Amino acid sequence: MIGKNLAAGLLAYRTGGALTAALAILFISSIAHSATVTVNAFAPYSATPSNGVWYEMRVEEGGAASTVDLTGVGGNLENNQPLPVGAALLTTGSNNLDVAHVGVVDTYGNASNILMDGALEISYSFYKVSAGDLSPYAAPAIRLTLNNPSPVGSDGYGSLVYEPYWQTDPWQSAPGAAVSPDEWITAVITSTTGRFWWDGGFGELNSSGGPPLRTLSDWASVFDEDFTDADLLALSVGVGSYNQGQTGYFDDVSISYTGYIETYNFEPIPEPSTGCLLLLGLAGLSFCDRKRSP
Repeated sequence: MIGKNLAAGLLAYRTGGALTAALAILFISSIAHSATVTVNAFAPYSATPSNGVWYEMRVEEGGAASTVDLTGVGGNLENNQPLPVGAALLTTGSNNLDVAHVGVVDTYGNASNILMDGALEISYSFYKVSAGDLSPYAAPAIRLTLNNPSPVGSDGYGSLVYEPYWQTDPWQSAPGAAVSPDEWITAVITSTTGRFWWDGGFGELNSSGGPPLRTLSDWASVFDEDFTDADLLALSVGVGSYNQGQTGYFDDVSISYTGYIETYNFEPIPEPSTGCLLLLGLAGLSFCDRKRSP
């Protein structure tokens, strides 16, 4: 396909088209997918979720997930939020089993290629509320789920988890640090930066929320042969169990790698516009008049 685009671009140049036309075609062909998706709500849990639709992957016990309007809340939460006005909200209560975890399944592609890609960048912004906080180390965490539907072994599935409190440098001398509350923090992760723990699969044991902590490319290098044909199945954000009293917001979740860019913007469900309400009102009056007519 790139070869055809290149030929078309050179032909345009030879027939008097600007050189920028050929360059533009090459640029477009290098990015096979680029989109910004606005998420207004989370679909209910499903064992077979629809591709591209954010849903409640695991919202249990006293956990809750929604999208909210931050207009009027004041402080850093409103004034420093990613634009325009909304964000996703995750909460847990006082029960250790409370979970608030939402995500999206999509055709991202081969996991090995993505995790090893030098152009890979995953980012998101999050905000941890101090009021009512019962776990200073907890905050909305990023999770990447990998899947091989036809593994040779029995463990061709698992998730890599990025938790903000494990990012203290050097974490070996200060393992884990309380997450700064009441401010928006943007995390940017690449194939060689950002520490993830693994929940088991592809020949590696569950690290149970802690070390070994590795970058994405380092994890890709230790998985067994079933990982070669695995896909990046899902991207998700959540607050897991044993993280009580959490109120966390997140927004602007983005994943990009060679040929692919996807950004998810979380906004409240739009209110009906004044014009729409006026039209509905006029339609109702017209209907009533017709009913009164003989």
